[in-house]
Amino acid sequence: MATAHLKEINNSKRQFTGLTFQTVIIFFFAELIIRICKHINKTVYLPDAGQRKHNESAANKGRGLKIGYDHKLAKYIENKIKKEKWSPDVVIGRINIENLTFKTTICTKTLYNYIDKDIFAEISNKDLWVKKAVKKEIIKK
Repeated sequence: MATAHLKEINNSKRQFTGLTFQTVIIFFFAELIIRICKHINKTVYLPDAGQRKHNESAANKGRGLKIGYDHKLAKYIENKIKKEKWSPDVVIGRINIENLTFKTTICTKTLYNYIDKDIFAEISNKDLWVKKAVKKEIIKK
């Protein structure tokens, strides 16, 4: 019976993409122990499950995006950079000069960080004049 389950796990690679077979076996036996303990009403501490829960919780920490739910600002920025070929610095400068009001205000550095992290749906570094051609140099000491 156990070998049938092992073959099942080995064959279902889509479910465990990127994991080694040994890791999949560990997850399988952890689930098996949990099911047995639930059946006999006994609680068991599983350090792997605890670590996994901690890692998931830690990933959700941190400050949210400053642009938040200001879709009007995001759409304005995407339009100016993508269609009108403006740089992020020009976009932020024009917002300040023309006294355009949005729910939030961001600086040029924040806008560049958002573009680097692919926060915007339609903008990437390929849409920028300078960043698409610049390759990072590795300086050897």
